[in-house]
Order: sequence, then structure tokens, then C-alpha cells
Amino acid sequence: MSAQPLVVFITATDTGVGKTVLTGLLLEWLQRSDSRVLGWKPFSSGGREDAEFFRTLMLKGARDGEELTLDQINPFAFRAPITPLLAARREGVCVNLSDVSKQLRGFAGRADILLVEGAGGLLSPLGEGFSAIELIHEWQCPVLVVAPNRLGVINHLRLTIGALKASGISRIAVALTEPMVPDDSSEGNADLLREYFPQLPLVTIPHLTDGPVSPDLVEQSVALLDSQMRALTGALLDRG
Repeated sequence: MSAQPLVVFITATDTGVGKTVLTGLLLEWLQRSDSRVLGWKPFSSGGREDAEFFRTLMLKGARDGEELTLDQINPFAFRAPITPLLAARREGVCVNLSDVSKQLRGFAGRADILLVEGAGGLLSPLGEGFSAIELIHEWQCPVLVVAPNRLGVINHLRLTIGALKASGISRIAVALTEPMVPDDSSEGNADLLREYFPQLPLVTIPHLTDGPVSPDLVEQSVALLDSQMRALTGALLDRG
């Protein structure tokens, strides 16, 4: 096991567009390999359901019986369902970037791969003076951007990818999540994005659920998405 895990950051163009689903799919798929992989949700506001979901997946896939607590998986949890910085201030809590990096270092030796799910979009304020992009820059880690395949996604992805590249991040992949009801743009968005970013790995993920994501759903879906999982992990996990 490596002393320092390979960190992959999962962000999005907006909130509620499928970050947790993609993180869960990657976690389940990678747990079927020889790698020790953990999911981490450092920030939550309004509930810890995503962290509970990761914990359930990791318990089912654990080889050595190690059990992470909810506070280890989700160290910065706030009650109000608003952006984490405002939620923290309401509770009189100050979170600095160094606090998050210290928590991340606590996973050294526990995992070969650490999947970190952000909160909201790339520039949503997480703590005092930082958002996801500052964490990504600090850790210099590969990034998966999740985006909904609907009108507006071209602009949102160009802005998000442009911000990542301006921050010095070059290893980026995109997952387009299909809506239950496609709009007029959905059919052509992926092809147009490939014109703008011909070297960028991009996969589409079919609509899986309208309700909360569950471990059973992930287990049933991951085998059907083998080609997408291989493409994403190949793009994001190559240490070369």
C-alpha cells in the first residue's frame, strides 16, 4: 500500500447533478480491483446522507474489517442546507484550507486511492478563503467534472474546465449525466464538447434514478457501465 494515496477530486458544474452517483459508481467499481479505495465527503450541509452512502459501500467492500466513522468520512458537517461557508458561519465555525488538508493527510496509509467528493460546484465557497478549486490546486490532483446533459452545459463546462486549466490542472475528465427527460440540446451536447475539448476524456451516464442513490442501485448499475468506468479510471488514475 502506498504511503500517500492517489487523490481524485469529483466536482461539478452545479449542485444536484450527480456527483454522489459518480463517486459511488467509481468506488464500487474500484473496490472490485486489488486497490484499497476510500470515498471521502469532507463537507456537507443539510444532511449526511451522502457520507452514509459512502460508508455503506465501503463497509460492504472492506477486506480488512476496518471501519471508518462518519466523522472521519465527513469531518465538516453543518445543519443548514446552504453553501458550506455560510452554514459554518451560522454555527460559529471557521474552516481553513489547512484544516481540510490536515484531515486528508490522516488517510495516508489507509488507502491506495482516495475519491474526494466536493460540495456544490467548483467555485462554491467551502471555507474561509477557499473553494474546491483551491483544494484541487493545493493537492494537484486529477479531477472528474460531473455535468447534466441539458441546455447550458456547454457554457458551464467551458467555464469550469477553463478555471481548472488556469489553475494548472491538466488531468481532467468529464461525465455527462443524462436527464430523465432530454431537452432539445441533449442529443448534440457531447459531440460539441468534444469539438471544444478533443483531448478530454468524456463519457455519458444514463439516467439511473429520480430518488436518493442507494448502494443496491450502484451495485446493479456498475456492471452495465463498465466501459464508462474503464474510460474514467484510465484517464484519472494513471500515475505516469
